[in-house]
Amino acid sequence: MPNADAAFDARNLTRAAYEQSAMSWIAAAGAVDRTTWAASYDMFAGTTVAGGLILDLGCGAGFDAEGLQSRGFSLIGLDIVETLLKAANVRDAFFGRLVRADMMTLPFAADSFEGVWADGSLHHLRKADLPTALAEIRRVLKPGCALFMSVERGSSEGLAYPDADVIGARYYARYEADELTSAIRLAGFDLVQSVASGPSDRSGGFVAATATRRG
Repeated sequence: MPNADAAFDARNLTRAAYEQSAMSWIAAAGAVDRTTWAASYDMFAGTTVAGGLILDLGCGAGFDAEGLQSRGFSLIGLDIVETLLKAANVRDAFFGRLVRADMMTLPFAADSFEGVWADGSLHHLRKADLPTALAEIRRVLKPGCALFMSVERGSSEGLAYPDADVIGARYYARYEADELTSAIRLAGFDLVQSVASGPSDRSGGFVAATATRRG
């Protein structure tokens, strides 16, 4: 029987780490050149409904907001970390349209969105919890509309301990492309593209996938 307490602890520990180190994490993440995300924004925009409503799932401080808004989308951001949501709320793309909630239980009606953008967020869930999260994403997406997700690359799973920017342990579940795309297909999505880059089971490696809701 799955250990529900372990699942909660993984998410709660990760939330607490980001709350405690929000300002240093924002400074480090904000220094990254987001123009390298342009191809992913364009792929996503070309896969879903133009001008649609997008859920930025695990939006953090909103570093993807301008890139998505500039491609004509309206945004709602969701994160579990209150301090990061406060930082995101200063962005015009998000102002007043932010929700504090868990990725496992999305507080939206079925078929609410033309897209879900989950950049570097779903890898903070245990692998055992990914099917539930993908089922929730599918539920709130309209048929034929797009999901983009990126995760750290590898096969390991567990707590990652403090680094220079974050005090406290964060949970990471890393995926190789075949494992991630298999989970996406099983959840009721049709794969459009997957990209793997960087080292496996080390910082800097990632897998990104774009898919559409089937049915």
